[in-house]
Amino acid sequence: MQWFNLTQVCWNGPESMTSKFAIVRWYPQADMKSFFHEKLGVENAPADILVSELQDLANAYAEQELSSSTHVHVTNMLDELSTMITAGSCPSNIDSLCEAAIFPVHSPDPADSLKLRSLDKLYLPDKSGKYAKAFEGKVCLLQLSSIEVNRIHPLLSLASFKSHVRTLETAVNRASVIGGQQILDAEATACYTERVKYFER
Repeated sequence: MQWFNLTQVCWNGPESMTSKFAIVRWYPQADMKSFFHEKLGVENAPADILVSELQDLANAYAEQELSSSTHVHVTNMLDELSTMITAGSCPSNIDSLCEAAIFPVHSPDPADSLKLRSLDKLYLPDKSGKYAKAFEGKVCLLQLSSIEVNRIHPLLSLASFKSHVRTLETAVNRASVIGGQQILDAEATACYTERVKYFER
């Protein structure tokens, strides 16, 4: 059995939080809320707890490689934070994360390493995967599935975040490259030269 003091617990809070223990997960009965929450004064987790925890992760993993379990945990936190935004309970200090390194990416340096980066240091992969495949290992790409990217769209759509979002589709400069040996087609040239006068005014 493990004991906790009041600073280490809350009655209820986000599923992905780790800094506090949510008592309701162990005592979901309705009468337990009256005991813990009302009589003992155990409060719900602060509305900004995920923001604080993500800031802590950004500092802790500034130059460290992510483990697969931390990658999953960060993804869940971003997902849950987006759900809160959709539900209208957006933390008041959410804008403090717009430049924080809280997004998992595959970094080309060192090769194929998993790290946390801020939005302006990464690119969102294209939905078709065409550009993502071409630039894999060359730029920092957000390491989330297309479904996960859609789920955090409410977060990325906030005005403070949206200005930092970079996508591969908009970053790629498209150019046509003519291959093979260039040979003058005299017959076609003569044909189009003859027709030029019809376009003159």
